[in-house]
Formats: sequence, structure tokens, C-alpha cells
Amino acid sequence: MVLDVGPLKKYPQFRWLFIGQLVSILGSNIAYVASPFLIYQMTNSTAQVGLLGAVSLVPLVVFGFWGGAVADVWNRRKIIFVCEGSLALISAGFALAIHYDKVSVPGVFAVAALMSALGGFHRPALESLTPRLVPREELPKISSLNGFRGTFAHILGPAIGGLLLAKGGVSFAFWADALSYIISMAFLLGVRNPARDEAPKDRPGLKAIREGFAYALQRPVLLGTYLVDMIAMTFCYPSALFPAIAGMYGVASKLGPLYSAISAGALVATAFSAWTYKVRRHGAMVAFGAFGWCLCVIAFAGLLTYSYWAALFFLAAAGYFDMISATFRFTIWNETVPDSHRGRLAGIEMISYMSGPLLGNTLLGYLAAVTSVQSALVAGASSSLVLLIVALFFLTPFWRYRAAAR
Repeated sequence: MVLDVGPLKKYPQFRWLFIGQLVSILGSNIAYVASPFLIYQMTNSTAQVGLLGAVSLVPLVVFGFWGGAVADVWNRRKIIFVCEGSLALISAGFALAIHYDKVSVPGVFAVAALMSALGGFHRPALESLTPRLVPREELPKISSLNGFRGTFAHILGPAIGGLLLAKGGVSFAFWADALSYIISMAFLLGVRNPARDEAPKDRPGLKAIREGFAYALQRPVLLGTYLVDMIAMTFCYPSALFPAIAGMYGVASKLGPLYSAISAGALVATAFSAWTYKVRRHGAMVAFGAFGWCLCVIAFAGLLTYSYWAALFFLAAAGYFDMISATFRFTIWNETVPDSHRGRLAGIEMISYMSGPLLGNTLLGYLAAVTSVQSALVAGASSSLVLLIVALFFLTPFWRYRAAAR
């Protein structure tokens, strides 16, 4: 039942990439806590905090699609290296601006948009490089390991971010983010760029992007993974409301556990994920995780009035179900997409699993501003449940999908 760490021992190239990205994701999560905190300090508005998601979404989409097309042609390792170096410079520059009190709300939004663009551009190269470093039969284990890495960073990163905010202010958080990118680049030097199965046929551009979309749209199993995750996240991703929820209790220390709870539940899912290696009904498990997420968000909202810790438990349970869904989504993607399309499909995948939370933050931020935190969460999660049922009715091949026996 316990997570298998064997691939980290057997495949040095994957190990260096894994460790470097663990550090990088830690730094990103420190900044992830700092940016909403800074906006809320400056505006005292959940709507403005939620707007961060919308501001980040457009560059993420545009540069994610373009980055996917580029990753199918150019050297994937170099793409990651250049983008992370650029992100380190931006984080350091922003830390200096904060230190000297030279920031404004539009400035925070601009930095968020720029970092989202670079992150979107380099993520497909990262996602398409990873499966090339291990044999195909190890991919389910790789999905669990990458899930564990992300959730571990999502727990520890906000905790470190909270400490840095308390001890040194927001600028310290962005200095830490810059340092994490530099460390990640050092580990990346030990990773080779594996040879492709075939020479690229198209230069990066609109034609290549359209071809990637056409490939995805013709495959209901892939389409189902995108739609199910987006529906579950778009209407009930709660993180934009965390500063306001902490304010309900009048204690700033309540904020850190809220940011870490989803990842804590996801960490449990990945730590005890060995059972997932033998499951073949991957589509059904993606849907199961999405339904579990929505139901737990409703329970979280309902319990906020009565008990912070009981509500936190269901927020963690939501994270558990989300990671179950994510583990099987990533396995489907890695096992079914050919290397010739992996960058472009990784771009679409990234948009699907990142746009939902970004849109969800914006939607719930504004909805909570005109109603209440709990009403926004219940309404959003209930809408997701209804839309999931409708989507699955039309995506029978997806929820019936079975992976090939290993």
C-alpha cells in the first residue's frame, strides 16, 4: 500500500529532475501564499484576491499552448533551464521592489501575469521530459511520486511562507522563491535531453497547436480527463477565500493550515498509493475523485460555522480525493500520448488542471463578495456535481476506459 520510491533509486536522471523540481515547487508555494496575502493587505478584498487567478489565466493559456508546441521541437531541458533562470530574476527583482516599498496592486498583478506566462511556457517541456527518463511500465509509479512531490511541497511551502511573512515580510518569501529556481537549475545540469522517437514534423506555431487540439478532441478518454478536472475545480476551488476564512476566526495563524490542508490530504493519498498500480479502471477513478472533492468542499463549507478543525478535516479529505483523480489522470496522459505530441498535449493538460483553480478563485472570490464565504462554496460545489453528471453521460468511453494489463 505504501508509495514505491524504487524509480528514484534506479533512474539517476529522473532523480535529479525530481529533486530539483521539489525545491522549485517549494519556492513557488512560498510565493503562492505571499501574493494573495500582499493583495489582501493592500485592498482587504476577496474579489481582488480572486482576480489574481484571472490575471494569471490568460498568459498561462497563451504561453502554455505555445510552450507545448515548442517543446515538441526544441531541446526540452534548455527550455526549462532558461525559463527557470528568468523566473529567478523576476522573483529577486520583485523582492527588491517590495523591500523598498515600490509596489502597487497593478504591479503585483503584472508580476503574477509574467510569472504565469513563463511557468506556462516551460511546464509542457517539463511534463514531456519526465516520461522519457523512465521505462513505460514505471509510469504509474512516476505519477504517484510526482504527486507526492507536489503535495509535500504544497504542505511545507505555505508553512515556510507563513513563517517568512511573520519574520521578514513578503519580500523574504520572494527571495526564497528566487533561490529555489537557482537550486533547481543546478540539479537540472545533471539531466540529459533524451533522443526523440522521431524527428519533429512541424515548426512551433498555430498549425502545430491546432494539430495537438485535433489529436485530443478525437480521443474521448483524453477529453474526459480535461473536462472532469476543469468542472470539479472551476466552481469550487476555495483558496481565494482562505484569508477571509481566517478573518472569520480573527486569528492570522488559522491561514497556514487552510493552505496546507488540501495538500495534507493529497500527501496521504500519494504516501499510500501502491494500490493504484493495479487498478485498471482509470477513467472511473478520475470521476470518483472529482465527485469526492466536490462533496468534501460542501462539508467543509457547512462546518465552518461550527468547528474550524472539523471543517479543516474535510478540506484535507477533499485534497485526498483530488489526488486520487490526479494520479489516474497523469497515468492516462503518460501512457496514451506519443512523444511526437507530448509537448502539445502537456500544454493542454496543464491548462486543464491549472485553469480550473485559477477560474475557481476568481469566481468564488466575487461570489463570496456579494453573498458569503459558505454560500459561495456550497453553490459552486453543487454546480460542479450537476455538471459532472451531465459530462459523464456524454463521455461513456472515458469512464469505461481500462488501462492495458501490465
